[in-house]
Amino acid sequence: MKRLWAVILLFPLALYVLGLAFGTPRAEYSPSTVQNAWLNGSTVFHPDEFAYVGIAYRMLLNHDWDPHYYHNPPLNIYSNFGLFWLGSAERLPHNVSYGDREIAPFSLYVMARYLSALYTLLTVALSYTAGRVAFQRRAGWITAGIVALSPLTVQHAHYATPNAETTMLSAAAIVMSLLIFRDRFSRRRSIWAGYLFAGLLVGLAMSARYNAAVVGLVVGLALVNAWWRHRRRWLVVGMAFIMMPIGFA
Repeated sequence: MKRLWAVILLFPLALYVLGLAFGTPRAEYSPSTVQNAWLNGSTVFHPDEFAYVGIAYRMLLNHDWDPHYYHNPPLNIYSNFGLFWLGSAERLPHNVSYGDREIAPFSLYVMARYLSALYTLLTVALSYTAGRVAFQRRAGWITAGIVALSPLTVQHAHYATPNAETTMLSAAAIVMSLLIFRDRFSRRRSIWAGYLFAGLLVGLAMSARYNAAVVGLVVGLALVNAWWRHRRRWLVVGMAFIMMPIGFA
């Protein structure tokens, strides 16, 4: 079964990774990019990508944990920050005097796009799990297929923006809400772990994009339903709700 999953996921993976280097500057047309490590701000890439790549790279170079950018929550910026740190991106040619649109080498945009592709691939697996828990295995395959081949899914897998990460975290939160609704947690430790993790995922999704708060309604209804059926679980249900703002913070 594991080998079958690996083979099946190869097709959507190919859709997500092909063309991730779109917009790569050519030396003959962008000499400053090569000579001065300066990325032309008009380079063809998603207009919001600089906020999650350029700012993350500046944070790494300046050893500053504050992105000073709050048009969207900063989780994706921190995710890219961690990726760049692991990849020793500070060793790349750079000039800290450049603006946020010019400071990051284009290779970092490609790295961040690969991370979005990974988030999207995980979303496909989570979609299968959600469909299977809610109904049956066939529903899981159908759900995964719809999500994997959706044009918007493929499109946003190619952008270094928070959309792919938000979708993955939201899908994970929905899976947990279904497990709670189906009463799949029976042991005390699994109940606490599952409920608290569900609340945490809602907070993390909101910390990627504010509008992901709508996922909290789904998880919240599952938690209220669990409390209604098992009144003794009032404490763990309450703690799960408390985990939502903790995850967002």
